[in-house]
Amino acid sequence: RAHIEHFGFVDGRSQPLVLQEQVDLERANGGTSKWDPSAPLQLVLAPDPLGQPGFSHGSFLVYRKLEQNVRGFNRAMRDLARALNVPEELARAMTMGRFQDGTPVVNSDKSGTTNVPNDFGFADDAEGLKCPLHAHIRKANPRNSSEKRDERRHRIARRGIPYGGELVDSRGPLEDMPETGRGLLFLCYQADIFEQFEFIQRVWANFGNFPKPDTGVDPVIGQTSAGYGEAAKKWPSGWGKPLVNPGIDIAGFVKMKGGEYFFSPSLSFLKKPEA
Repeated sequence: RAHIEHFGFVDGRSQPLVLQEQVDLERANGGTSKWDPSAPLQLVLAPDPLGQPGFSHGSFLVYRKLEQNVRGFNRAMRDLARALNVPEELARAMTMGRFQDGTPVVNSDKSGTTNVPNDFGFADDAEGLKCPLHAHIRKANPRNSSEKRDERRHRIARRGIPYGGELVDSRGPLEDMPETGRGLLFLCYQADIFEQFEFIQRVWANFGNFPKPDTGVDPVIGQTSAGYGEAAKKWPSGWGKPLVNPGIDIAGFVKMKGGEYFFSPSLSFLKKPEA
């Protein structure tokens, strides 16, 4: 069953796959010709110095409590759709990089037209006329769109747990949508927090000049207050159409309320009598 978050999108569709049976299932269900989801265990496992020497591994865990301004985000999506003169579902998809059902916007201008594949890339949309350069999934996983860097090594294994009550219906009246008290408990595992989670935040999501100068920050999780960049100014005037400036800032609808870094130890450490 797909997991939905308070902005109304399927969450966690694309993950690094470390088991061969996972890769085989992905290949059978959607293919892996444009995007290889496989990952070595070293992507998420790090040696545990307190476990059995030379054998034990654990993983670094990042936890963040992210509050979502659901009313503000949905108001911005409606304003963006009107400014661009596009359907609201397309404005949402260009912001996230996927339609709410998970359909990649780089593949289609409508939801439900594919089997929600994960086998796609951005090489054929270099200017961001279908999926904007600043779209959330493009910022967080450029999918080998840069020849200068091995982007796959920065991936994280993540999970999101909605909190605050029932999921919000994004089709309802704006005045009924909460501005506080709803959000996502974000957790991710990796072997190196600096080169994975922090890299994604610092070098991609919050850096306005990635992947190109004046791209803008990630419109979903990007923080303009971080000082790295401003909200994106350039959006497609339609699917596959020239870029325009709609005069609307899409940013700041997700705020971190708290978080921490942890290390999940190995079983050999946990089995020690003194542990």
